[in-house]
Formats: sequence, structure tokens, C-alpha cells
Amino acid sequence: MSETWARIEHSQGGLSLTTMVGGTTLALRHARTASRVGWAGLRFVIDNEHERAAVQALFAQSPAPDGFLLEFVRSDAPAARDHEVLLDGPAVYLRDTLSALAPSSAPTPDFVLNEAADAKRAEAFLFAQIRKSVELDGVIAYYVMRPLARVFTRLLLNTSVSPNQATLSALACGIGAAICAGVGGAGLVALAGILYWFGGVLDCIDGELARMRLQSSKIGEWLDSMVDEFSTIALILGLGIGLARDGYGDHWMLLAFAGSVVAVMTLGPMYADLHRRKLPIDTAQFPWFFGSASASTTSGPEGFLGKAVNFISYFIRRDANITGTALLLIFNIRRVSLGILLGAFVVASILLITHYSVMKMRSRSAES
Repeated sequence: MSETWARIEHSQGGLSLTTMVGGTTLALRHARTASRVGWAGLRFVIDNEHERAAVQALFAQSPAPDGFLLEFVRSDAPAARDHEVLLDGPAVYLRDTLSALAPSSAPTPDFVLNEAADAKRAEAFLFAQIRKSVELDGVIAYYVMRPLARVFTRLLLNTSVSPNQATLSALACGIGAAICAGVGGAGLVALAGILYWFGGVLDCIDGELARMRLQSSKIGEWLDSMVDEFSTIALILGLGIGLARDGYGDHWMLLAFAGSVVAVMTLGPMYADLHRRKLPIDTAQFPWFFGSASASTTSGPEGFLGKAVNFISYFIRRDANITGTALLLIFNIRRVSLGILLGAFVVASILLITHYSVMKMRSRSAES
């Protein structure tokens, strides 16, 4: 963390630093943003004693990030003018705006709140900033699941529900789907499909809450991904058990257990590699061998293959996978659903083995 300090001034007639914007107060938003940029601390210059006490009480209830320092002074205090960066109190700054900022600067706010009604407009502004592209999110997630999830996100934004609690609610849906599939019967299997798909919708909420409130963490990132994978593997096992219970043959249960082992052995190295490379804990961003290192290589064979795989990936991404699986279960087409899930992990396993083989050959070629 750098030694950079920022000063935040609050004028007598200005909007209170306790104003809620996007799930958190302006004061805490400033602290979390500055901490993520790597600054040492914030100095709040507030003459109004009531306002100063209210801001201090906020941080007593919701502390600043570990190691981030806070000071609360009046404008006539000697330290009031001792700062490197000047920020507006009733304003919203995005991380990118502050990250490349030179010391002794006064950055232009990304959004200024002049009146109480601006809080809603600022929230809409922040929602627009966190929306993923269709390329990253997938077609179904972008056009169907995200808009539905956004309704729940707005309802939960100013509550005490944490992103991790939203993640655990998605896990509860996944476990419920697996149990229903395991018990068997057309009605419960259809319910399994509904729960599995709704769990995918809930899975969108945790990330939105975290990004809106600036609460994202590595633990939350891991929890989000592990819940996704656990829900899928649990459903595979549930489908195999349910098919066996309904008289379709014990071989489905054995296939489900074998497929679960393949899934774990495939996902384990992928997540370990993502962690080692300090990449987002998201298999959609795994650095496959066919990916192009730069835009200048996209016209070559790797670029063409990468584009082809990227196009196909729209149909096998998690949003499409969840939706397709849910529809098949709703119509009680269990064997096809389980076969597709198992086949996807087999293909992923073969692709992963190919990936590491190619990367090893490239490494040897570079050394020679």
C-alpha cells in the first residue's frame, strides 16, 4: 500500500456522507475505493459535529478495510490541509478514475450527488458500470438471467444480506435440486430442474452485490465458483441415483459416480492453475493453449481456432448448460440430461489433457 492520503471535505450544505448509494454509504464507499487503489488512508474534514459523529459511528459499525487508516478533523485543525489527493464528499469515484491518479491532484468525480434524488441516479450509474458484456456473460445470462437477478439485487442492496449469503442461497437451490433428482419421479425431477435454474439466477446476485458495495474478496470468489461446481456435481449424482431408483438400471448410478470423479479430476487442476497464475477464479477465463496472446496473432491458426471455440462456447457455457439441463429435467428427459452433463466433463477432461501436453511441448521448444 502506498503512503498516499486523500482528503474528503464535507460542506455545511452538502449531501451527508451517510447517504446510501448502491448498498453502502458515501463515506464507506470512498474508503473502500481508496483502499482498493492502494492508498494509505482518508482524512475526513467535517466541521459539523453531528455529521462527524455520524460518520465515525458508521465506521465503528462497518470498519474500513484492514490496514486502511482514517482520520476525522475540523477544517481549522493543522492536519486538515495535509493531504495528497482532494476528493469531493458527495460524489462517486470509480476505481479506474483513481488508480492512475498522480499525487496532489483533484480528480473529476464520475458522478456528483447534488440532491437526495441523485442517489437513485447514482445507483443506476453504478449498475451500468458493473454489467458484464454478452461475450463474458453468455447470451442467456445476459438477456434473461441477469435482468431477472437484477430485480432481487435491487431488493437486497440496502439490506444486511451479504454476497456470500446470496451464494449460499444458490447452493441451497443446487442441493435441493440434487435431492429432488435423487428421490426420483417426474414431479420431483421437474422441481429439480426449476431449482437448478433458479439457483443459476441467484448465482448472479452475489457478484452484483459485491461489486455494487465494493465487498468482493478472494474468499467470495472461491466460494462462488465452488458452489457452482458442487451444485453441478451433486445434480449428476442425484440424477444417477434417481434413475436407478426409478428402475432404469444401476449402471446410471455407476456412470454418475464415475462422471463425478472425472469432474473433480478435471476441475481441480484448472482451479489450481487459475490460482497459480493469479487469474480470476473462473473456468470461463482459463488460459487455453488455443487462445491468442495478443490481437496481432488472431489471424493465425491459433486465432482462428480460438474464435471457433469461443463461438461454440456460447452453447456450452454455464448459463446455456443450466438452461438446457433445467428444460430437459422439467420434461423428465433425465437420461439425455445426465448424458450431456457427463459428456461435457469427458470432453473437458480430454481438452485439459491436450492443453497441458501442448503447453509442455511449447515449453520444451522454447528451452531448446
